[in-house]
Amino acid sequence: KTNMKNKQILVWLLVVLAVAGAVAIGYTYRGTFLQGKMGPIPSKCEGKGCSVSGSQFNDAINRDEFAKLLAVALKGDSVSIYQCAEQVFSDVTDADWFAPYVCYLVDQGIMTTGTYIGVNFGPFNKVNRAEAAKILSNAYSIFGVNFPSYVPEGSPYTDVSDNSWYYDSVESDAALKLFDIKPWVGAKFYPGNTLSKGRAQLFINNFKKAIGK
Repeated sequence: KTNMKNKQILVWLLVVLAVAGAVAIGYTYRGTFLQGKMGPIPSKCEGKGCSVSGSQFNDAINRDEFAKLLAVALKGDSVSIYQCAEQVFSDVTDADWFAPYVCYLVDQGIMTTGTYIGVNFGPFNKVNRAEAAKILSNAYSIFGVNFPSYVPEGSPYTDVSDNSWYYDSVESDAALKLFDIKPWVGAKFYPGNTLSKGRAQLFINNFKKAIGK
């Protein structure tokens, strides 16, 4: 009986250790991998500084934050002192911490007024997955990215119709493997869902690989 009890204790101890290990691995992936190898994920920004903890991995990302992530990915930290040639959006002024990043993307033709964003940039609006796909497709178009020689026919996701404004962007992004959901296997993309900070960082990290940065 004593031996049986000791075996049961040993089994429970192994289960506890396994669970603890899984939690630790999950925290490392979310905290260290996404925070470290992919760079910091911005949260509430003041001045030129942005910071976020691993617990904010699933928080929705704003347009100003997404602009910073993408601009830094393209040009590096020096983009923080980029000068706006002119006021491009009515709600983006020189005094705003995000102005250099937005101006850089506009000057590169990645973001434009009067299209999918409009006269107002909406810096504190949440970015949904379709918007992120459109911005990224605009971004790599200026690099002359070579697409795969073969792209499967039909929509890459069951909830992305071929008459939607973001169809071409999602299809080309999917061909370059930018997304977290595997395409052309009958899965959904959830275009209207807000994009999390962690997913935004993942998309942009994959984007950098696609353009060879």
